[in-house]
Amino acid sequence: MQTASFKLYSAFVNSYDKSLDALGRVEATRLWAEIMKKVDNLVRDERPLTFETLLVTPIQRIPRYL
Repeated sequence: MQTASFKLYSAFVNSYDKSLDALGRVEATRLWAEIMKKVDNLVRDERPLTFETLLVTPIQRIPRYL
């Protein structure tokens, strides 16, 4: 029996490729470039996190605990 949390995790993992495709389409827009330029001016981190990194983090985390 799957818990509600595992069902949510499974749905996230199963839609990961679609999420990357959608992110790619958004990143190709002029609006995205303008937003990211503003974000870059606000965030002065040596190693900024990308959206791809944030999307893959939950997928990588579960196998660490198995």
